[in-house]
Amino acid sequence: MLILAACSKQAAVVSVPAPSAEVLSGEFSPYEADVLLVQLEDPAQVPDWSQLPGVVSARRLFTDEPRFEKALHDFGLDRWYKLRLSGDMPATKAACDLPGIAYAERRLRPAPVALPNDPDLSRQTYLVSSSAAPDIHVAPLWEQGFSGRSDIIVAILDGGIDATHPDLASHLLASEDFTEEGLQADVHGTQVAGIVSAVRGNGIGISGIAGGSGSGDGVRLLSAQIFSRKEGKDRLGDYEAALVWAANHGALIAQNSWAFKADTDGDGSVSEQEKASFSRSHIPLSYQLALSYFSQKAGCDPETGEQRADSPMKGGLLVFASGNEGLDYNPVAADFPDALFVGATDAEGRQAAFSNHGDWVRICAPGVAVYSTMPDGGYGRASGTSFAAPQVSGVAALLVEAFGGPGFTPGQLRARLLGGAAPAVGEIGGFLDAMGSCRYGATDNRPPMLSLSPDAATIHAHETFRAQADLLDPDQDAVDLSLEGEAFSLRKTAPDRYEIVLDGKTVRAGTYHAEVTATDRFGATDHRGIDITVLPNHAPVLEKRMNPVLLRKTGERANFLLTDYFSDPDGEVPDFSVTVDHPETVFLSRNGASFSLIMLQEGRAEVTVTARDALGASLQVSFPVYAAPEGLTLETLPGYKVYSDLLILTGTDPVPTHIVLQTSTGAILYDDTVLCGAETPLRLDLSLIAPVRLFLSVSYDGRTYTKNLLKL
Repeated sequence: MLILAACSKQAAVVSVPAPSAEVLSGEFSPYEADVLLVQLEDPAQVPDWSQLPGVVSARRLFTDEPRFEKALHDFGLDRWYKLRLSGDMPATKAACDLPGIAYAERRLRPAPVALPNDPDLSRQTYLVSSSAAPDIHVAPLWEQGFSGRSDIIVAILDGGIDATHPDLASHLLASEDFTEEGLQADVHGTQVAGIVSAVRGNGIGISGIAGGSGSGDGVRLLSAQIFSRKEGKDRLGDYEAALVWAANHGALIAQNSWAFKADTDGDGSVSEQEKASFSRSHIPLSYQLALSYFSQKAGCDPETGEQRADSPMKGGLLVFASGNEGLDYNPVAADFPDALFVGATDAEGRQAAFSNHGDWVRICAPGVAVYSTMPDGGYGRASGTSFAAPQVSGVAALLVEAFGGPGFTPGQLRARLLGGAAPAVGEIGGFLDAMGSCRYGATDNRPPMLSLSPDAATIHAHETFRAQADLLDPDQDAVDLSLEGEAFSLRKTAPDRYEIVLDGKTVRAGTYHAEVTATDRFGATDHRGIDITVLPNHAPVLEKRMNPVLLRKTGERANFLLTDYFSDPDGEVPDFSVTVDHPETVFLSRNGASFSLIMLQEGRAEVTVTARDALGASLQVSFPVYAAPEGLTLETLPGYKVYSDLLILTGTDPVPTHIVLQTSTGAILYDDTVLCGAETPLRLDLSLIAPVRLFLSVSYDGRTYTKNLLKL
C-alpha cells in the first residue's frame, strides 16, 4: 500500500515506506493536491486544526445519522477527518507531528470513466439484440417474473441523477451530494442510472434491466453524487463517505462507473511515466476501510451487525468499470478482492479496443452505443466501460431478487455472475449472461434443439451454399454452435441464429459433409449433418460464329450483344472483355454485355472477345473488321494476301453478281451468281486451300472486274 506518510504512533497501523518525490509532487502524481486525510488516535480527542499550517478547513470524513454511529465506530471510521489544504507537501509532515494524529494519507484523484471519442457508433442493443452481437440474455428472467423488486437498492456513485426524468423519478429513493457543490443532473450519472433501473412498462422511453414490471415495482436507486461541475471545472467528492452512506441507507449493490485518474496531465492518453507512477499507487487506507464497510455492513443492522430481517442479502457487492484507456494496468481498487471489474465488448461481441483488460477484469458486457436516459427527459447512446458496468449491477439486482434471503451473501452473488457468464472474451472475462447466472448450478437440464435449412444441396462450382441454423433451448440457456467440416464456415447473424456457408469457388468438385453441434452451458448437445455436392466447372462456349465485319464510311457502326454469341454450361453469365488492336481505325464503345464498333478511317482491325467464368475458365474469339472506302467497284478484304476468309464486295446495292475464283493453273474454286453489294459481301472460306496464286473475276451491271490474289 502506497500512502503519503505512515505515522507509527499506533500499533494497529502498518508502517509502509514513504513514496518517492515523483509520486508526491511530480508532474505525474495521481493524488489530489489540496486534500489530506488523517486518522485520529482517539475520536474523542480532536486536535486544534488551526495549529496545522496550510489547513483551510477540516471535517469528519464519515458522518451519518446517530443510529449508524456504532457501526462507524466499530470500523474506526469515526476517527477519520478530511483536511482541505492551501499548501502542498509540508502539511503531510506537520500532520504526522501533530499530537493525536495516528495516520495521514493523500487521496487518489477520481474521475468518471471517460467516453471514447469513436464516431463509428453502431446500433447495438444490449438487452434484446437482433444482430450478430450477443445480448446479456435478460429477457428470460423478465419472462420468469424477475424484473426488479422495490426493496432492493442500488447506489449509483457517479455524477448526480436527473431526479425529474420520467423514466427515473419514481425509482430514485434519495440523493446526496458529496462534492459540496449542490445536487446536479449529470449526463454520465443519469445514463448509468437508466441502464440499471429506468421504469419498465410505463409506455415511454426505455426499460431498465431491473426497472420492474410496470406495476410500481422496480429496483430503487440512491444517487451518491461524487462528481459535479462548477464554473466549467470538475469538482471531486468524498467517494469514501459515499460508500458508507450507501451501505447505511440500504444499498446492496454499489455501482461505480469511475476510476482513479492515471492521465494526470489531462492530454487524453496515459503515458509510460503516468502508467508507472499510477502502478505504484495502492488503495488508501480510508478508501479500503470504506470498501470493506460496504462489503460487510450493507444489508446489516447497524447495532448488531447481523443481516436485517427485511434485507435479501448480508453485505454488499461492489461493481466497477474497468476503464477506457485500452491498457492492461490495474486501477487502484483492483487490489480489493471483493470488487468486481467489468470490461466492454464492441458491436460484434469482441473485446472493445478501448476497454482496459487483464486477469483482474472478470466479466464483460456490451459497451458500444448503449441506449439510456439523459437529463431533461432525454435519451441517447454512449460508449465505454461506464455503460457495461451498470448492466452487471442491474443483473445482480435481478439475481438478488431471485435468490436473496437469509444468509445470501455477496460472495454467492458474485459466484453466480461469474459462474453463469458465457465463455471469456479476450482479456476481459466471461460475457454477462443473466439467464446463465440464474441457471448456474442447475441439475434439471434439457438439451438444446438445433434446426438446419437446408441440410443438403447440389451446387455449381460458381455458386455459394448457405444454410440457416436456428437454436432453441427449452431452459433458455445460452447455446454455443460448433462446426466440423472441410471448407464450411460459420457466421453468427443473430443471437440464436447462424449462417453456414460453403463457397463452391474455393473447393474442388465433389461431395462435402459437415457436422453441426449445439451445446448448452451444461454440455447437453444436439447434432445435425450437412451434405453438399459441388459439380465440375465448365468454360463458356460459343453459340454463334462472330463473322468478319465491313464498315463502309466514317462513323458507321456495328452493334453486338455478347450474350447472343456466348453461353455458360453451368448457368452463369460470363465476364467479358473486348479489345481492338488498331483503335485508330475502329473505335470500341462498350456498355456491359454489349459493344459497338465505329469506323474512324480506312484500314483493318482485329477484335478479340474473351468470355471468362467465375473460376477463371475462359474462351477467346477473334474476328476482323474491314473499314473500306466508299465508291469502290470491287474490293476484297483482306487485300492482296488471303489467309482464311475472303470478303468480296462491290460499290452498289445488292445486285446479281457472277463471281469466279480460280487458281493460276485454271482450277475453279468458286463459280456462281449471287446477290452481292456494299452491305452484303460474299464471304468465301479459303482456310483449307493450300498456298497458291488466285485469279478473281466479278461481273455485275454489264461490266467485269478482275483482281489477282495470293493465298497463304
